[in-house]
Amino acid sequence: MTFKQLPTVHTGRPAPFTLTAPAYLAATAGWLAAAIAFVFAADDLAAGAIWQPSVVLATHLVALAVLPCAVAPGNSPALARWQCAPGLFQ
Repeated sequence: MTFKQLPTVHTGRPAPFTLTAPAYLAATAGWLAAAIAFVFAADDLAAGAIWQPSVVLATHLVALAVLPCAVAPGNSPALARWQCAPGLFQ
C-alpha cells in the first residue's frame, strides 16, 4: 500500500504586531481588571464566600480575559467573546 504525498503549506512569517496588538491589549486589560477585582474580593475569598458579587465579578473577568485567546487566537477578541457568550450565559 502506498500513500499519496500531500503538499505542505509554507506559513511564512508571523503576523505583524500592529495587527495583533488589539488582541494583546484586550487580554492585558482583562487580566488587569481581574487582578484589581480580586484585590477587592480578597476578604470574601478568605472567608470562603465565593457566592459574593465581588468574587463572581472577578471570576467572570478572568473568563473574559482568558476565553477569547483560547477560542480564537489571532482573531478579533470581540469575535471570540461573541463565540463564547452563548455558552457563558446558559
